[in-house]
Amino acid sequence: MADPLNNLETLPDTTLVGVRTVAAMLGCSPNTVWRSSKAGNIPAPIHIATRTVRWNLGELRAFISGGAS
Repeated sequence: MADPLNNLETLPDTTLVGVRTVAAMLGCSPNTVWRSSKAGNIPAPIHIATRTVRWNLGELRAFISGGAS
C-alpha cells in the first residue's frame, strides 16, 4: 500500500483526501477519524457520492495548525 502522506505537502488546499490519509495526518486509526468526525472534533467530511466521503485538505491543514475547523 502506498504511503498516504507521500508528497502531501505539494498538493493544493482544494485537494480532497480519504479517511486513511486523514488518519495518517492525525496519527490515529480510520475508526478514530470517523468517531472524531461524528463528534464534531475535526472538520466535517464532504459527501461526494453514496458511500464516498472525503475531507478538504486545506481545512485539515488549518485544523492541525490550530486554526478554525
